[in-house]
Amino acid sequence: MIVSYQLPLEAALFIGHTILMLPFIIRVIASSMATFDFSIEEAAVSLGSSRIGAFFTVILPNIKSGIIAAVLIAFLESFNNVDISVFLTGPGLSTLPIQMLTYVEHYFDPTVAAISVLLMVFTALFMFLIERLVGLSHFTKR
Repeated sequence: MIVSYQLPLEAALFIGHTILMLPFIIRVIASSMATFDFSIEEAAVSLGSSRIGAFFTVILPNIKSGIIAAVLIAFLESFNNVDISVFLTGPGLSTLPIQMLTYVEHYFDPTVAAISVLLMVFTALFMFLIERLVGLSHFTKR
């Protein structure tokens, strides 16, 4: 008797995008950790902090901008990667980029262009907000 198991479409889509975006995330976080001085973590541990406590109080705040940048890059790259979404979804599951592609194939009007402009404005506002919260100006005030 052969038993087969099929992942739900949402899980397959999540796993596929995660596997493809993992190199982007690792590269950005590794570059933010390249300038980190690990003797600060050793000092926190020698002063009585646990390894986990030192991670959350010393390492994580220092690489926070790299983590935020990695998440943003991975999200934007995943959002633009329509072909993987098309291959890993089926009937009953559709993402916004797939819906936009389908609409462009069937209709000839500027609706998708308007949605694209709204997405660009949203991205610009989001980047402005990130810059105000954790941008370079935040690090130069110290």
